[in-house]
Amino acid sequence: MLIGLAYAMEGEIDSLLKSCGGRMLDDRSGMQIYQIEPGILAYAGGVGKVNAAMSAQRFIDLYHPDWIVNAGVAGSFLDLPIGTVVAVESFVQHDVDTSPMGDPVGFVSTVNQIQFKTSDFEKIQNILRSLDVPFITGTVATGDVFMTPGSRADWIKSTFDPTLCEMEGGAVAQVCLRSKVNFTALKTVSDRLTSEKNSEEFFNFASAMEALNRVVLAAARALRGKKEELNLLSKTIKSFEVDHTTLLPGLYLSRRDGDVSTYDLRFKRPNTGDLLTNSEMHSVEHLLATILRNGPKSDGIVYFGPMGCQTGFYLLSNSKILNDADVVQLVKNACREALDYDGPMPGNSARECGNYANLSLFDAKNAIFCYLNVISDWTENRLKY
Repeated sequence: MLIGLAYAMEGEIDSLLKSCGGRMLDDRSGMQIYQIEPGILAYAGGVGKVNAAMSAQRFIDLYHPDWIVNAGVAGSFLDLPIGTVVAVESFVQHDVDTSPMGDPVGFVSTVNQIQFKTSDFEKIQNILRSLDVPFITGTVATGDVFMTPGSRADWIKSTFDPTLCEMEGGAVAQVCLRSKVNFTALKTVSDRLTSEKNSEEFFNFASAMEALNRVVLAAARALRGKKEELNLLSKTIKSFEVDHTTLLPGLYLSRRDGDVSTYDLRFKRPNTGDLLTNSEMHSVEHLLATILRNGPKSDGIVYFGPMGCQTGFYLLSNSKILNDADVVQLVKNACREALDYDGPMPGNSARECGNYANLSLFDAKNAIFCYLNVISDWTENRLKY
């Protein structure tokens, strides 16, 4: 379960980062994304509906969250105490008006609705009750207007009867609706449109956000649930299903994934203590990868690289271009070409490689010579483990 906390301003997220020590994951497109703790990320997407929509969709595309929780400050149409927590039941967009076309004010075409209800509202209320958080419920009016007391605010109040107004939540709600992501929102009152000191109240929103963020984090943890084992770790991958206690050096077909075939170039017998040295692994990788990617069958090569266990390499190929017999012959030919090669080690400079100092053509040739002796009479009929 992954929860995304959607904020507009860095100032709204600051107290959360200070209390949890959030780690920045990404800051492209002017959008800062942080890991707060496992299963909970947060981002500051910018002020206004365009920023809110862009950042919400980008976050969804990158991280595929189960829930997005929009958190932040909002102005109140009611005479509520500063810092009041509001669990949002729905959003409207007060600046959308296609009434000349016959639509009701606030009607959003494409999704064809006025109200954007939050997901599983009863569940959110129960979470807040379980946390002993005092809160009220209400509707929020979103629009690209920094609301102050006056005729515009009076019109919004009489037209939509919202509890709060702000500039982002309705856009995030619309994106989540179209992307089929659960969405909810928790707001705190930063200023009151009923107050003569409205502008002064807003600039003290930091303390309101500090209290709200404690609620938001606790609610996000409740939504996420217990830190159970990741589903990603519940299924054994194919290479772990191979019995390494009986595996001998050779060339094997490890798996097929669509048009990609993975081959196991096993240089050493596992778990015997006789391993490829770091220099041998590194040097063989440089030499054979260069030969394979520059040879006549290079279009069929997807990847070549070492195994972490230091006993061999994986070769990935496009099975539409190379069949099993082609790969067996290709590996033999590449090994022979490597043994005949007497030039400089490919990628042997600080600019080209992160650890070029341990590259050795001698070590590469020695390991390849031993492996070629093993597979010299290998055929596609021996590819099965």
